[in-house]
Amino acid sequence: MTMSVKTKWLLSALAAAALALLVPAHDAAAASWPDRPVRFIVPLGPGSGVDIGARLFADKLSARWGQSVIVENRPGGQGMVAITAFLRAHDDHVLLVAPVASFTAHPYFHDKLPYDPKDLLPVAPFPTR
Repeated sequence: MTMSVKTKWLLSALAAAALALLVPAHDAAAASWPDRPVRFIVPLGPGSGVDIGARLFADKLSARWGQSVIVENRPGGQGMVAITAFLRAHDDHVLLVAPVASFTAHPYFHDKLPYDPKDLLPVAPFPTR
């Protein structure tokens, strides 16, 4: 099974985000990613628990990276609106934050999906503390 370029970038970006919070900063000039603002796409509306968590996480990453981290809410369609926006972005500075749990059931409930489920891989749980 081969991974799509988008999946590879997602894995790399989320791994970098997780490591950025765990590893002490060494030399700001040595960091090459992100080199521009990062967008978090959230599949739920403003004020939801996932939205609040994403904004807290974005604030910490923004301070550490020295780049803006923008939370973009894309509610609707059981998360399909956000998933589709993420997959169509073709940008390594766009991350999908916490897709709703029902995305794993999309192939069973819908005959035709606007995305290929193989393009999405859960990478890491969203930190709650």
